[in-house]
Amino acid sequence: MTVISRAGLNTLYRLQREANLQPGSVRQPLRELADVGLIARSEAPTRGRNRRAMSLTPFGEGFLQLHWANCLDPKQEMESIIRGVTVALLLNLPMTAFKFLKEAAGVREHDNVVQRITQAPPSPVDFHAAMRALLATRRRAMEASVLKEFAETLMRSVESTS
Repeated sequence: MTVISRAGLNTLYRLQREANLQPGSVRQPLRELADVGLIARSEAPTRGRNRRAMSLTPFGEGFLQLHWANCLDPKQEMESIIRGVTVALLLNLPMTAFKFLKEAAGVREHDNVVQRITQAPPSPVDFHAAMRALLATRRRAMEASVLKEFAETLMRSVESTS
């Protein structure tokens, strides 16, 4: 909803192309948002093409303002964290985005312990479990590092514009 109202991705085509979404994954949720009155879709094609424009209704704007922060769960996967930060930035809340990035990085660092596989465990199943555990630990460490980098970049950008 935020990208429709704040980023100008107000046609199905632009939403799919610029937000890198698949057509099949977008149509039904947009239809449902329209059915409950959160978005409106124009009946007239835009720019001579068969692309109907979308906009948030007043009810949709109110809903967005009240509930957008529900997407800020620092335990979510990286793609959802990036989306949450983008929503905060579209709503002109850079400090909220910064704090969320730092929190998500902290969540990933909290339980990370350095693990190594020094020798192959006794069975292939045990070795599989050890490899997966090491991969998960290293992935969380990498994610924490990337999120910190995003936060630092965002803060430098905010400081340079103030």
